[in-house]
Amino acid sequence: MTDQHGTPVGGMTYKVTNYLKADPKSTQVYGYFQVDFPYVWGEAASADFTYTTGCTSVSCKPLSFYNGGRISQGASFYSNDAYTDTPAASTQDHAEATYKITIHPLGGTEVAGEWNSPYFRCDDQVPGSAAGCVMPNGRPVTDMRYLPTISAGIRKVQSAPLHMGQPDSPNPLTRSTSPTVESDNRKAACPVPGVPKPTTPAGTVWSCDEYPFATTLEGAAKTPPPNSGSVWVPKAENDSQGGTLSAFYAAQRVLNGDKFYVAA
Repeated sequence: MTDQHGTPVGGMTYKVTNYLKADPKSTQVYGYFQVDFPYVWGEAASADFTYTTGCTSVSCKPLSFYNGGRISQGASFYSNDAYTDTPAASTQDHAEATYKITIHPLGGTEVAGEWNSPYFRCDDQVPGSAAGCVMPNGRPVTDMRYLPTISAGIRKVQSAPLHMGQPDSPNPLTRSTSPTVESDNRKAACPVPGVPKPTTPAGTVWSCDEYPFATTLEGAAKTPPPNSGSVWVPKAENDSQGGTLSAFYAAQRVLNGDKFYVAA
């Protein structure tokens, strides 16, 4: 802050912390905003600030937020924000939260800072489910560790150079809803190349299981071994995995083209 002669008469430093949380079962997105003023001097101590938040999409609306306050040394202000974004039936909407802090010094020139959040998506495209919202760049994780034979096969592929789908690797899996992609992946992976179907123990029904999953763009039709593979597994395990994966796609709103990881 300077006076009419350009002489500094006040100043401050401030720190902003904020985050968003989307709910796959709701069209409301929740946020937290905090601004701290650890150092304030001179006329800045008599300044006010205002905080506003909004959305980049016309269908997204802010529901609540804190408006601002008086700046002082060590002051801290927070706002529990909320937004709603209800997409039209069978559609999806992408939005970012917008933030703006404006400093209002007495008799001085206003100073503003503006930024946007990472984008969130609200959709009505999960069959049998109400609309909900996710942060697609969050990349959810499906857990297959409870399936001993299948998880061993997944770990073998994930130990290969590309670490396909391994959590925190640079190569997540990408969901595909294309029947053709799924069919091509299964044909490329199964039956297990060079390995006959087991005949023991008696009474066990065996099934070919592929990884990356057939419902991904990284399946065997596109990714050669050792970064893809297939194994014989008990059919009961394979059936359980199929249900787990379908439930994961629905619960986390993993749509066509979305990235995700697999814990094994």
